[in-house]
Amino acid sequence: MKKIILTGCLGVAMLFTSNVNAQGFYAEISGGYGFGPGQNMLGIESYNDVGGDGSYEKTINGTLGSGLNITVAPGYMFTKYIGVELGVNYFLGTETTVSELRTSMPDVTGYSKTTAYSNQLRAIPSLVLNSGGEKLYGFAKVGLVVPVTGGTFGMIDAESPVAPGQLAKVDVETKTVGNLSLGFRGSIGVGYQITDMISVNAEAFYTSLHIKAKNRVIESREIGGANTLEGLPTYLTETEFVDELNSSSNNENYKDASELDMDSPSEDIIAPTNFSQIGFQIGVKFNF
Repeated sequence: MKKIILTGCLGVAMLFTSNVNAQGFYAEISGGYGFGPGQNMLGIESYNDVGGDGSYEKTINGTLGSGLNITVAPGYMFTKYIGVELGVNYFLGTETTVSELRTSMPDVTGYSKTTAYSNQLRAIPSLVLNSGGEKLYGFAKVGLVVPVTGGTFGMIDAESPVAPGQLAKVDVETKTVGNLSLGFRGSIGVGYQITDMISVNAEAFYTSLHIKAKNRVIESREIGGANTLEGLPTYLTETEFVDELNSSSNNENYKDASELDMDSPSEDIIAPTNFSQIGFQIGVKFNF
């Protein structure tokens, strides 16, 4: 009986010692690329075949979730099997076409193309599960995605008629800021312990994130190379996004021109933008 008790105590002591040795802080630096899954409506592609029958209009579907990811993730392992980390992720989005208007007579009617991309700094608090292998190990992470700062940047590249037979180049840049949003991130991966201090991780991840716009500001507006932003009223340069439009809204579709508050932003319906990702990244982990 004493031998059984002694053996049990030694086993518990060894397990406890193993867990203590596996405890500790770490930091991981990783980089990778994500592709936007799903297809949301981004805008309209329109082609006017002047005098012909080839005109069409169709939706542009996609997401603004594709782009590079750079992540720094300090963490702490309570045991060699479970821990937590607080990732700080910088997302550099890929430029995507969201609207395009063309005709068969571009030298007369001009054209318009709008593209957009997003840069965001995000916090990713996660629970970490590890298989506990000595050299080769597997792991999984489950956590939240919280955009902290950043925005979505739109660029309008156009030519517009200003006189018969004369077009002027139009360049407009906007910045859209979103409301506070929460997303989900999950990943699985494998790692290899190179030394006691350094290991290399390869990880596949999925991020689910939709952000509702809060406001949009025109940051620059040039026509024919001349700055045409100065002097414009706030109504024409800023937009606030709301859940409902009605007779009290500062919107030209619901008020007469004489009733609009030109010194305040215009109001428009809020809509979520898809920033979800499926991607892959490689990182280096430093154990302290």
